Amino acid sequence: MTHTTGSHTTGSHTTGARGGDSRKVVLANPWLPPDVRRGSEVVMSELAGWLSRHGWEPELLGGALPQARSRPASRPRGEDPIEGVASRRVKAPIERSWPGGLDRDASLVPVMAREMRRVRPAVVHSFHYTDAAAARLARLPYIATCEGIPLRCSFSGKPLHRALLAMGWSGAAILVSPSRAVADHLRITFALASEVVPNGIDISRYEGLSEQRIPGMIVCAAAPEDRRKRAEVLVDAFGILGTRMPEAQLVFVAGPVSKVREEALLARLDARRRERVRFLGQVERAELLRWYARASATCLPSVNEAFGMVLVESMAAGTPVVGARHGAIPEIVTDSTGATFAPDDPSSCARALEEVLSWDDERCVAEACRARAACYDWSCVGRLVAELYTRAAP
Repeated sequence: MTHTTGSHTTGSHTTGARGGDSRKVVLANPWLPPDVRRGSEVVMSELAGWLSRHGWEPELLGGALPQARSRPASRPRGEDPIEGVASRRVKAPIERSWPGGLDRDASLVPVMAREMRRVRPAVVHSFHYTDAAAARLARLPYIATCEGIPLRCSFSGKPLHRALLAMGWSGAAILVSPSRAVADHLRITFALASEVVPNGIDISRYEGLSEQRIPGMIVCAAAPEDRRKRAEVLVDAFGILGTRMPEAQLVFVAGPVSKVREEALLARLDARRRERVRFLGQVERAELLRWYARASATCLPSVNEAFGMVLVESMAAGTPVVGARHGAIPEIVTDSTGATFAPDDPSSCARALEEVLSWDDERCVAEACRARAACYDWSCVGRLVAELYTRAAP
């Protein structure tokens, strides 16, 4: 399928390109888990596992950590599996950033293109615009998922990255948005048409969680160091909430977080409320699921969320959610599974938290949350993605 944006028709460069095995697919990202485990890394690795179980031959391709530069440029197929799927890491020629946007991710483009040509998949699925540019450079059929909401100001002083974004996303056979919010943003800001296919989740990981729910516990799985995640808003809301629900406690389960950042956030609270806030840093995935199950509510105060995977994960554990009314968050949260609040408004956030923490039918709420999360299970989403591969391959 091709998308027409203005006078430019995307996907045309792959018309004469030929991939390899009709069931072989490369899923590409600048980083791979466990080196980095953000939303896109989790999504691509779980998708690869689902594809492998349903007759496809996926392989993960990403960049190696800087400290891994002494290792071979690529690892043999089958070595270092993720989700039971072969992964391949390539070294970035440049690790430090240079003026104009020449940095690690940009320098990976020709290296990853070379590796894609060597593997010769039927289709490449990129999760970052630099990987999409690599697939285009390799002249292979590819689809590209926009896992963020790119702002024009983010490319200030980075003409190379602006060019890579235009090259990668405009040339995709199919450009994918994980939410309507992303699709609208791409259309308005970059004149790019895309198809909405949500991110998936492996619901089976959450079955059998038997943690005791802790009354008043709020969990936040957004990294406090990332200013877009608006940890200040949640901390301020927690301070307001304390006057009405003094038993509430707040736990951050993402990171790492510096001591300076932690102290700055705690300084926004009085001494009594500080004692009820914990920063656990990055926790193992199995432990994260247990924290979701222990919480009475989770909160995502971010702006410009392209999807909000942590909200779906929380609901899969049966825990209601609270999120800012911004980006894709309102598309995920329903009246029966949580509440939203005005972005960057601690008072509004405190009211939403108080509302959700006051819900008394815990069993009914948990069932509604799990039912909502099931809509994003790979049994549903995986089939949609596989259909895109079939359409994109020549």
